[in-house]
Amino acid sequence: MSDIDNNVNKKRLTQCEQLIRHFRAGKSITAREADSYPFFITQFHTRKSELEQLGFVFRWEWEKNKTTNSRYKRYWLVKVSV
Repeated sequence: MSDIDNNVNKKRLTQCEQLIRHFRAGKSITAREADSYPFFITQFHTRKSELEQLGFVFRWEWEKNKTTNSRYKRYWLVKVSV
């Protein structure tokens, strides 16, 4: 593996790392948002569960799409118990 490949791999974050950075920046997220740019995390709930096993604690609230009336949860990081 070349030095260029090593540098690219170092800059590529895991999905959990992407979420941790997002939450630590004080931002919230929904599963649909996680599935789109820039995350492309299709298994959001699995990644959230993995973070919970590591000691991350989340709060969520129901939101409703005004156009479709569908409901979904928005998640925030509350604390890290590591």
